[in-house]
Parts: sequence; C-alpha cells; structure tokens
Amino acid sequence: MRDATGIKNYKVIQQTIQHRRVLLVAENGFPEEKAHLIEARLRERLGERVRISTERVEHIPRSRSGNHRYVESCMPIPER
Repeated sequence: MRDATGIKNYKVIQQTIQHRRVLLVAENGFPEEKAHLIEARLRERLGERVRISTERVEHIPRSRSGNHRYVESCMPIPER
C-alpha cells in the first residue's frame, strides 16, 4: 500500500483475530473502487474469514514516540 497512487498514509489495525480496520488518508478524487481493491488484496493475504473495514480519515496520529506505525494490534498479550 505504501506505493499505491492516491494514498498519502495508511494504518492497519488488528481489532480482533477476525477483524482488521484500515485507516486511509487519501488524496482528493481517490476512487472507491481502489479502496475495494485494497480490501481484496488484504483478504488474499489474510484469508476470506477475516473481516476488513476501511475508513477514510483526514489524519493518522503518530505514536507517543513520534513514529508512524503502519500496523497496530489491539489484541491482548497472552499470559505465559
């Protein structure tokens, strides 16, 4: 996605085992079909059972350290 034309920034968030949320900061005129293509490509990698939802946003905040995280997981870390 980094090289995709029309996308300024993105972030993939793993909400649950079966749900990924994709935040997109897109340029004006970014076609909805291209967002569907991104979903399809992610589904090829993650499997048909994974639900993928895309959201267009104006801005994606940086982490506390000032870095941009392209992938984030909200899943709890299992105890050992």
